[in-house]
Amino acid sequence: MKKSLISVLVVLLTAVFAMNAQAVRLPETYAEESEKASIKATAQVIQVKTLNSSKRYSRQKTIFSLIKNYFETTAPSQFSGISSAVLWPWQNPGEGGEVFIYPKVGDVVFVTVSKDGGRISSYTNLTDGLQKALEQTPERIRFGITHAYVGASPTGGEVSSAVRQSQQAWLYAKIRHGANYSYVASDQSWVGITFTTRIQVLDDQVTNRSYWESHGNAEAPHSQRSYEETSTTLGMHAYGAAPVTIDRLYEICTHQWLTQKEHGAEVLFQVGDDGLLRTCGYIRPGCADDCFIGVTIDRIEWIKKQGLQ
Repeated sequence: MKKSLISVLVVLLTAVFAMNAQAVRLPETYAEESEKASIKATAQVIQVKTLNSSKRYSRQKTIFSLIKNYFETTAPSQFSGISSAVLWPWQNPGEGGEVFIYPKVGDVVFVTVSKDGGRISSYTNLTDGLQKALEQTPERIRFGITHAYVGASPTGGEVSSAVRQSQQAWLYAKIRHGANYSYVASDQSWVGITFTTRIQVLDDQVTNRSYWESHGNAEAPHSQRSYEETSTTLGMHAYGAAPVTIDRLYEICTHQWLTQKEHGAEVLFQVGDDGLLRTCGYIRPGCADDCFIGVTIDRIEWIKKQGLQ
């Protein structure tokens, strides 16, 4: 009897340890992994190969062509890294600390890899702002979950704790759900017209933008002006919410809209019950009508992406 009880305890303890091993890690852990990476470089993706697939996710090997090393690291002219991705509709990542990256051939990125052939800890499309920071103010580079960003300037003040917490909540949500989602942003004029934009994002890239106006129910695109843009026509219309990802909205919120407080504007930042961004912007000083500059997100919906061919 005593031996049976010991066996049961061993089984229970093994299950507990297994559950803990699958627990989502703290966001700081992912950032630390990027900080300690032996490769920190700008590079172009030249090949992506799927190594294996399980019921949860697939493992991919990405080969990079080096552009430039940073932070005193020395990547070879060609190097590789391993990452995970949910590629098929029958895969279910479930709970766990695994993060997902979706490299594409031709991408020019700032990437961190534990070592040549090791784990990719961050993968960030190279923008003009990121490139400028790498060259001129590298001390401002910060790491989140799977991506790098430019932190607040030392002379510009720190980002508020509320924004930081919300941004971490967003990155945490992407770990759980993936990088495929849509969100609806709306605004209203002083004469009562509602302007609604739906942005669709797949693999962290905007693929569709639809827009409509209405005088009552914002859910009914039956009104004066409307359009739909696909990946080949994005940005053709001058009105509607900008076709950007929520990650980019957090950056704009932090470094453009909220900084207007220094110029006398009233700034607004609100989150939903899930801790994710709902309103960020500012009210122009001395303005009477249609004074809010920023974004208001009505809802965020996660998309289960179809299998890739």
